[in-house]
Amino acid sequence: MPKPNYSPTRDLIHYKVPPRQMHGPFHSQTPSTRCFSTANDQEEKSSLAFRLTAWGIAAVGFVALTLWERSRIPRQISKLIKVSNTHEANGDLAAAAESLVEAVSVFDQHTTGTRRPQLFWMQLHLGELYDSMPHSPPGSARKRFKDALLTAEESFGTDSREVGLALDRLAQMEHDNGSDLEAENLYRRALRTFRAVGLSVAAADYAGTLHNLSQLLISHRRMVEGEKLLLECLQVSESHLSK
Repeated sequence: MPKPNYSPTRDLIHYKVPPRQMHGPFHSQTPSTRCFSTANDQEEKSSLAFRLTAWGIAAVGFVALTLWERSRIPRQISKLIKVSNTHEANGDLAAAAESLVEAVSVFDQHTTGTRRPQLFWMQLHLGELYDSMPHSPPGSARKRFKDALLTAEESFGTDSREVGLALDRLAQMEHDNGSDLEAENLYRRALRTFRAVGLSVAAADYAGTLHNLSQLLISHRRMVEGEKLLLECLQVSESHLSK
């Protein structure tokens, strides 16, 4: 008789690996073994189907929740802005500012990135509200105008109409508070910004800042400089705004 081709490695494999994987689906399996194997397969498939269904439901739920959250935030901000406008129309500037502060906070928390133009306009108007209040918290208007200036630079670029507007509003506030040197510097920065933007776009803003700076200079008896700016303001108005 020929000697058996003995291989410990092969025998070890045959011992450890189930026959189904070594010899085909039903080779060397008894009927009871085949039934047991089929039952296990069906159970595994049912378990897998259940897990896939659960994962699918969870994924759909997550997407739905995300979409709902994204749609809820703009509605919440819009509602707060409407409440603020109503308070402002009724003359309650403190309540208007409070609602707008909440709107700015919600917007800031739920938006990312550097380009956020909507935030700029809310911050700018918030500064105007605080500046118009007779008893606003100290430094509140200045902080909001500076926030608006920073947002404008990030969202629109340093040479943009929005940056010029923020500089002009900040200068007006500094002038009202007696910081005329700082106000003059801010006005001149605003004029340079509007010129960089172009008078075809920012003629009205440029003329307004010319007028504001001329009044500041005249108040300090710098009549020649002030009258020169007033003349330029008149020329810009006639050439760009009277058409």
